Amino acid sequence: MSIERQTTTRSTVDHKFWPNKGPQAELTKKLLLENYAKTQGILQKPWLTQLSSFQRSYRYQLYRLIEAHPDQRRSLTYALNCRPTGIRAKPYTIACQNRRVCPWCFIRKLGKLREILVAVPLKIRNCSQLLMWKREIVSPRQNELPFFLPLQKGGPHLSLKAYLTSQLALPCIGVQSLFCLAHIAFQIIPPNQNVSQKLFDAAGEAIPFHVFPEASDENILQALTSSCRLDWFSLFEKQNFKIFEELYYSYPKNHLLRTAKNYTNPKEEFEDGK
Repeated sequence: MSIERQTTTRSTVDHKFWPNKGPQAELTKKLLLENYAKTQGILQKPWLTQLSSFQRSYRYQLYRLIEAHPDQRRSLTYALNCRPTGIRAKPYTIACQNRRVCPWCFIRKLGKLREILVAVPLKIRNCSQLLMWKREIVSPRQNELPFFLPLQKGGPHLSLKAYLTSQLALPCIGVQSLFCLAHIAFQIIPPNQNVSQKLFDAAGEAIPFHVFPEASDENILQALTSSCRLDWFSLFEKQNFKIFEELYYSYPKNHLLRTAKNYTNPKEEFEDGK
């Protein structure tokens, strides 16, 4: 049976969905379903129906990966049955943890990032700016990550006296269907800091940035949804299977989230990779 006609395998779990609320639901809707539903012409459908269609598109690409790597069928089956986010799903299957291609684990990672940001005490966030910046590196070298070191001379964490800096690397499909690495950062910085392009001189390039007047919960969620958009529909198309395959096996042991802090809060500890 061709992969286009195949809708299930004996190992495929048929999840049942129930609505849920909260940050994961908002991130799932904004970052996974919104553009996909427009592209597929199902924007008028209920969002749980959109999510079922999105899950099928992702699974088709995984079926192709199983066909290409039959010796890895067992491990790939865990990816196939990774439970979706933003809803209550039964049966409760384990998460695959491959946030490079898995849309659900991608949202889980962003949820962890949001938790890191909102864990900064309100007495700091309420009188601080939220800085967001992003750059894309086309065809990056494997296992090389673009993070600025916290104590790097001229780097944004030190030069802005940031209370917190979280940098995220997202392997993804870029322009002209090329493998790309998105380097995104969120910083909570003092209100008197003047952000300019000189901040990124150490990178030797112009990096687009945006400053929110305060690091509120709403602004943090808006920053995440505006900066972490990936072209999932293209990634799941048959003609882009080779890129999907490359992404699946890229950066397998790298921590793609780095956080540095400069404030006192004994209840919280941030470690690389959390």
